[in-house]
Amino acid sequence: MNLTYTRSLLLTITICFVYCSVSTTKAQNSNSEIVIHEYHAPDKLNPLFSNNSTARYLQHHLYNKLLEYAPENLTLRPQLAVDRPVITVETSGDFAGGMSIKYEIRPEATWDDGSPITGYDYWFTMKITKNQLMDVGQLKAQYRFVEKIEVNPENPKQFTIYSKEPYFLGESSTGELFILPEYFHDPKQIMRKYTIKELVDPNNLIHLQTDTIFYRFVERFNESIDKEDIRNIQGSGAYELSTESTSSDIILTRKQEWWGDQLKDIPSLTAHPQKITYKIIPYFDAAVLAMVNKEIDVMRNIKLETFLELKDNKEFTESYHLYSPPQLAYYYIGFNLKSPKFQNKEVRKAFAHLLNKEEIIDVFYQGLAEKVEGPINPSKPHYNKNLPTTNYSRKEAARLLAKAGWKDSDNDGILDKKIDGKVEKLQVEYKYNIGNSFRRDIGLLLKDEARKVGIEILLEEREWSQFLEETRNREFDLFCLAWIQGHGLDDLSSIWHSDSDQPYGSNRIGFHNEKVDKLLEEIENTLDEKKIKKLYAQVQEYICEEYPYIFLLIPQERIAISKRFGEIKTSVLRPGFQVQYFEEKK
Repeated sequence: MNLTYTRSLLLTITICFVYCSVSTTKAQNSNSEIVIHEYHAPDKLNPLFSNNSTARYLQHHLYNKLLEYAPENLTLRPQLAVDRPVITVETSGDFAGGMSIKYEIRPEATWDDGSPITGYDYWFTMKITKNQLMDVGQLKAQYRFVEKIEVNPENPKQFTIYSKEPYFLGESSTGELFILPEYFHDPKQIMRKYTIKELVDPNNLIHLQTDTIFYRFVERFNESIDKEDIRNIQGSGAYELSTESTSSDIILTRKQEWWGDQLKDIPSLTAHPQKITYKIIPYFDAAVLAMVNKEIDVMRNIKLETFLELKDNKEFTESYHLYSPPQLAYYYIGFNLKSPKFQNKEVRKAFAHLLNKEEIIDVFYQGLAEKVEGPINPSKPHYNKNLPTTNYSRKEAARLLAKAGWKDSDNDGILDKKIDGKVEKLQVEYKYNIGNSFRRDIGLLLKDEARKVGIEILLEEREWSQFLEETRNREFDLFCLAWIQGHGLDDLSSIWHSDSDQPYGSNRIGFHNEKVDKLLEEIENTLDEKKIKKLYAQVQEYICEEYPYIFLLIPQERIAISKRFGEIKTSVLRPGFQVQYFEEKK
């Protein structure tokens, strides 16, 4: 009996046992409560200092942003803001040639003490991210373009952000910042003493450190993050952290009086559930048992074999809907473009023709994935729908290899070619990380197909840390990895621009293309959405023409949701569902 069948049989027996035992038990969750499974507890609940996904999902209920992404089409829409901002290219003054981004916060928006949410709160929050004494990780890089913020003294709900250069991610970056209350964190308005320029200037560091009042504020703020408890969680969202929360249950309760209730027709301010519990169960099997026992309403990231078993289990599907929206991620095989064997595009294209993506999706994902042909997710508005498809064809692969000068001159079954005066065999290493069965199986499949056209592939598995180190140092011929993508416009420069080909840069394969570099630089300083979309289409074409990756597939999320809430609209927007829309089915 094979291992996969054994696991499936055990799962079926377990589910049957649980249902036989508890099928007559009523759901323990009240109509007003939704219980969502998560594997990990949040690291921190302050949105400027947290790093894990659980924290991010909770923060969406505790805090607000100026803008958010609509789940149905990934376009930006207002949340705290009255509307999307007015973005202007400045023609005079200190920021001539740069841009300004003007926002206005909704008049109804207030903090829990009844005070208005204003541009000063945004200014304070941005200064926390910019302050060189604060450790906010990647946020410093994300907001490096922000030079100045001016709040309208006559209407503090209005404020303007300035940058010395136009920046295509200006709206999404500034709009996606969770806003903290100045009155709570900085009641004496100590941060107002310094401009953003003074906070980021390395020459001003000693002055900041010797300003006793300011430095003590920074210390207290950092201490409050390190010793975070319910008293430090103050946001403008519809929910607050419950005192009933434990290490295994993070409980959010809906506020009795919330400013967003005045705006019931605004989708971004929807908040139906009265109570949301995030149940932390780190072990998959235990989480599945809790779900079939109806202790959990929502579970995502279900293992593939389990998802398929649950899908075929009539008792389970009487109580739960199963969904599989696409993820914002893609798997790929990267080539070492510095290797003489892969510098010819025809060779890379030949390798791409050796993989049957439809078969991979059917066999390895049981249909729960979709093909991808380029570096942008098809769910996004700027995806190029006209990218060519690279179909499986061993015959075409052989033709391309011959065209590139590879032949079996000594009849040993392996193609060879003279490179720099020396005969080289087309023998390459494929690296993957231990424990990832998909990447291993893709390697085995490619190895088998490659052998039939005269290529020898050696599979090399590595511990995760070693695997990352070797790929960063370009110690590979081929490797398999995945990229996780954001919700908005893709900053392709970090992966595809020549400048990112450096130690620990994301351009691990050594991709250089002058046309791509030029287009990416143009995108970075373009504000016109139609022009950006056109430029993105060209970038995708140029990248795919070069076959720097074998773009494999986009996996689908695997989610179970209780039928108490009827049919749910899932989305590519993480985590795949929007619990704020859930309502008990009448």
